[in-house]
Amino acid sequence: MVELCLLLEHLRRMREVHESGGTCYAQSKEWRNCAYGWHNPLFPPEYRHFCLKGGAFGAEPSCDLYYFMACYYERITGKKAPHNFEMDRSWKEQVRICAVAWEPEQQEVLLGVIACCTRWKRQRRVQNAGELLKTDGMKVLANMQQYLKALSHGVV
Repeated sequence: MVELCLLLEHLRRMREVHESGGTCYAQSKEWRNCAYGWHNPLFPPEYRHFCLKGGAFGAEPSCDLYYFMACYYERITGKKAPHNFEMDRSWKEQVRICAVAWEPEQQEVLLGVIACCTRWKRQRRVQNAGELLKTDGMKVLANMQQYLKALSHGVV
């Protein structure tokens, strides 16, 4: 439950940054040292390309979502994020193993949320945290969080 609460809380804070026209990670310490960023699976593909080729990199909110979800994947599974979530589908089994207490439908929702944020092409990703929080998948996870909170307080 802690990881689900952190996911939702962080996405809500990220939504505020995105709505104000900013991004969260592009100015972080990790992103400033791009000498080795080209092979870091946490970084979105367009940033990895920038690290290899140079030039100007314009971070967008979808880059935040990619980075955050790749980090979230590593946090909940204890495994390295794949270099390409679309090509290497073994990550899905790792999530299922770590969310074994969840119902299969809830596991599939979490897989869908991670997948829609880690698509290789920027145009195919969810574009910002506000958009992500409006998806049916995120609504299911928010309802699950409310149910688990009520259960832990003995209300249900």
